[in-house]
Amino acid sequence: MKVYLSPQRSNNKLEYVFDGHHVEVTYNENLKEAFDLTDVYEEAEDGGKRRKPQEILPVNPIISAEEIDGELHVSVLRYHGTNPPHDVAWPDWIEVEDGATYPHPDE
Repeated sequence: MKVYLSPQRSNNKLEYVFDGHHVEVTYNENLKEAFDLTDVYEEAEDGGKRRKPQEILPVNPIISAEEIDGELHVSVLRYHGTNPPHDVAWPDWIEVEDGATYPHPDE
């Protein structure tokens, strides 16, 4: 799975633990919600599709999820403080490891 950590300025914190096509998101170290990345969308009233709303977190951190050439590509919010380093402000897609926390705790 490839993930894009989309930068957004915030004093809040989001952490992601990916496991197959599922992700557990922790908001400010105390609220947690699990998402099935193969079931992110629902039918909109106009017949199109829209992201399913989150149930626990105050924001929906999943921006998009789609399969490209058999591989899941997921864009999620990445909160950062003022003056983030270059790799946070202008990220590349990353290959995620199951069970690892993103962004990495030392970032």
